[in-house]
Amino acid sequence: MQVRAHMHRVIAALVIGAALAVSPARALDTIRVSSEQWDHATHRDGSGLYWDIIRAVYEPAGIEVRERIVAASLLHSNSPATWAASSRY
Repeated sequence: MQVRAHMHRVIAALVIGAALAVSPARALDTIRVSSEQWDHATHRDGSGLYWDIIRAVYEPAGIEVRERIVAASLLHSNSPATWAASSRY
């Protein structure tokens, strides 16, 4: 049940992020998304459900998604545009 609630929050955040990203006030051509590695959700090779959802939101709008795996403790120093998943936050 917690996984389903977490997925709903992730999807809502992505939809809101997509709406902001494609607004006429700011044109984006690339977005960097970082995450810790989560089984079946975010893998280092770019596979996983969360990466698929993020690409499904941004790529139809012409925005390239650059995903990467990084430790949550490095979040601020690497300053991604979006953070997909973490066990700490």
